[in-house]
Amino acid sequence: MQRIYFKIIMSFISLCLCFIDVQGQKDIPSYLTKAVRIIRSGGGGGSGFYYHLDSATYLVTSAHVLYVTINDTVQDKLRDTSIELLSYNTELSNDNSTRISIKLNKSSVIFKDLKKDICAIPIGVDRTVRNAEIVISLLYNVKALSSSININGFDSKLSLDINNISPGDNIILIGYPSTLDTKIRAKVYDFKFPLIQSGIISGISKTYGNIIISGPVFGGNSGGAVMAKNIKITPNDKTIDFDYVYNLIGIVCASIPTQHKAVIADVEGQAVSNSGYSVIIPIQYVDDLIKHKKIKIVQR
Repeated sequence: MQRIYFKIIMSFISLCLCFIDVQGQKDIPSYLTKAVRIIRSGGGGGSGFYYHLDSATYLVTSAHVLYVTINDTVQDKLRDTSIELLSYNTELSNDNSTRISIKLNKSSVIFKDLKKDICAIPIGVDRTVRNAEIVISLLYNVKALSSSININGFDSKLSLDINNISPGDNIILIGYPSTLDTKIRAKVYDFKFPLIQSGIISGISKTYGNIIISGPVFGGNSGGAVMAKNIKITPNDKTIDFDYVYNLIGIVCASIPTQHKAVIADVEGQAVSNSGYSVIIPIQYVDDLIKHKKIKIVQR
């Protein structure tokens, strides 16, 4: 009975915090500045995020965003020789954006696991830390395209691996779903900016190394960050403070389609639609990938 009361109280607190967050928020959530829009030189792209690990900063995304895919299998062939990255500093406006470009070729250092559909590209060396802000020196193949450069990444020390999350946990994901209907989206939102979606962890498969969430993703979302959303309770002398804590748990990989019978012009066939469930690759695989390669990132 006590557990039931506790869950009711926590749900009420969460609802109150949501209301305060939406009604009183003047600045955008800090995690939105960590979302990266990836634009390929040949057209198309996806989502990604910056990630700080072992004194270096990486662009993390799904491998199929950057590599050619044939019959749902990612090939070891880059789609383009350069990509442009767009993120926002303090607010969602073009005046507060950070743009950088990366030149890619066969000799580029890219940590990738094509079967897991993940990759990480080093973009800079973390030189100093001032007031919890990491100062980055860009690598030789990375060029600044904007006057303001503010690379705000997730700290690997604050991420959660697959052993520290559970089915039922609340999650949010951020990204750029560029395949939403173009006729509608032009009238309702500027899709140069990221969108947030919420859901829960529906299942965890340690056998396959995947997280399943109840939250639909669409073309353009691939490579985006997924975070566990928890409530942090801090007791004080006379009051109790409540706040949200967002911990990176994985990367958007793919949506799970559902099939059903459909009849078009008296011809029966299979129709495919978005089931609302999606596959997430745990962030620990990126950590393992980078550390296993044992390549030291240095600025030339």
